[in-house]
Amino acid sequence: MPFLFSSSFRSIDVRGGRISLFPHVLRVWDFIRTLPHAQISIASRTETPDRAREVLGLLKTPWGNTMMDNVVHAQIYPGSKMKHMRRLHEITGVAYEDMIFFDDESRNREVERLGVTFVLIDEDEGLSEAAFCQGLWTYANMKIETKMKQDDPDTKGHRPPRY
Repeated sequence: MPFLFSSSFRSIDVRGGRISLFPHVLRVWDFIRTLPHAQISIASRTETPDRAREVLGLLKTPWGNTMMDNVVHAQIYPGSKMKHMRRLHEITGVAYEDMIFFDDESRNREVERLGVTFVLIDEDEGLSEAAFCQGLWTYANMKIETKMKQDDPDTKGHRPPRY
């Protein structure tokens, strides 16, 4: 096993490197858990999916389980985020327009072409409460924009792709 669990919500690998959560992640995830019909899914591009799943399975939460226990669907494998989002859509049945995707790589903004709300987060700060609120605000505005376009015969209520 390449990782050993330690206290303080950390995993420590056998080489002495530390993997820990960004400070706000647990508060954001705890809030999401209170929302009816909300799901946490992961779309991760990695060459080591088994290790990623292992770490998520070791990171403990204050509410008595692991980070992985809170994930409804995990798409963790090499490939584009477009592929990940398409697969999440197929598995969950959730419309692209009802997904919010937080990521620290601007190249993954491409998921907006599917209708997913994309929120670019700071790679050094991670998913902060401010970034999460910004994502909710962006999502709400896009829903309003879409609702206003429902009578438009070209869009039929769907958000037009962004290029």
